[in-house]
Amino acid sequence: MSGRVLGLATILTLAAVCLVGCTSHSDTSKPRPSSQAEGNERMVQCLSDRGWDAVLSSDGGIESSFPSEQEEVYSADVDDCFDVTGVNQVRTLNTDEFKKGYDLMSSSLECLRATGLDLPDAPSYQAFVDSNAGYTPYRDLPDELYDELIEACPQPQLW
Repeated sequence: MSGRVLGLATILTLAAVCLVGCTSHSDTSKPRPSSQAEGNERMVQCLSDRGWDAVLSSDGGIESSFPSEQEEVYSADVDDCFDVTGVNQVRTLNTDEFKKGYDLMSSSLECLRATGLDLPDAPSYQAFVDSNAGYTPYRDLPDELYDELIEACPQPQLW
């Protein structure tokens, strides 16, 4: 069995770049990436350097496969890569970024539901702000339909 790591507008990078105060960084980390794309490139390089099969996907996210029995080691490497690449260094978003992000994620949810998926409701705007834009409907996509759904409803690059 394999696992998939989704892009900065997704689980890895979006969560890492947007969550305020939830992580710390070591003194050996690089400066925070200037964009989601740069963060994803750093994560792919770090994971590849550690022997994992990681590539940038067609939508700019990260795809990485690993044997299920190595999930613990893989997760530890992902966490360490967050530290050494600077991806875990977070910033506070401004009001316009929150509004844009919430609107984009709400539109994405509508698009995904229009394909016939039954997805959970988005959080309230205030909950989105309180999580520092930690919500994305893309984390709830079934693996077997992922590529088809991303083509129908491209994942927005938020920052």
